[in-house]
Amino acid sequence: MGTRDTILTADDLGSRIVDVPEWGVQIELRGMTGKQRMKLWEATQAKSREHFYADLLIACTYDPDTDELLFEPADRDAIGSKSGAVLDRLTGIINELSGTSIDDAEEKIEADPT
Repeated sequence: MGTRDTILTADDLGSRIVDVPEWGVQIELRGMTGKQRMKLWEATQAKSREHFYADLLIACTYDPDTDELLFEPADRDAIGSKSGAVLDRLTGIINELSGTSIDDAEEKIEADPT
């Protein structure tokens, strides 16, 4: 296998099984892909942060037993109504796994609001 194939087939997304005692479950959180990070950046540029936590969880939360995405876009409002502290903790883990954060995006907006 050549270098190109090695890179393209590498499993480079970090993941972590997380206990969520407030919900009485374990979930798997995965880092964002490059496409997902760009969507986050675009949403932040548009200053559309109302569904930030929910969108991150929808894209990056998996059922550890089935390896399938746990949430659907239709769950956005229900996720948004959950504890802000829990959502902040979980999205913080996703950001850590992805090498980014909402704070980084906000700093970019402040530096160049256009």
